Amino acid sequence: MKPYKIYTHPALPPQAVKQGWSWPGLLFGTLWACFKRMWGLGLGLTGAIFVLAVFAQLVYGDTPATDSAFNVLGLAVSVWFGAKGNSLYARHLLSRGYTELPETVQAATPQAALAQYFGRGGR
Repeated sequence: MKPYKIYTHPALPPQAVKQGWSWPGLLFGTLWACFKRMWGLGLGLTGAIFVLAVFAQLVYGDTPATDSAFNVLGLAVSVWFGAKGNSLYARHLLSRGYTELPETVQAATPQAALAQYFGRGGR
C-alpha cells in the first residue's frame, strides 16, 4: 500500500498522486513529464539538454569526456525526476486549479485511491 493525496477540480476529473518516489519519473524523465501534461518542464528540459549537447559538441568535439559528462547529466536528471516527480506533478495540478484534499489515502494504485476516497463518501 502506498500513500496518495487526492486532488479535485470543479470541472476536471479528480487525480490521485502518490507521495514519495516516482519510478515512471526515474525511468522516462522528460517523456513522463510530457505525458503528465507538464509541457514546459518536459519540453523545456529536453530543449535545454539538446542546446547544451550541441554547444558541447561544437566547443569540445566528440570526446569520451563529453560523452561521460552527458551520461552523468542524464543520470542526474533521471534521479531528480524520480525524487521530485510526484511533487512536481502535485504542484502542476494546483497551478491548474485543483485543490488538495487534507487526507492521505493508503491504496495500491491511483485508481484504487480514488475509489476508496470517493467510495466512502469523501466528497
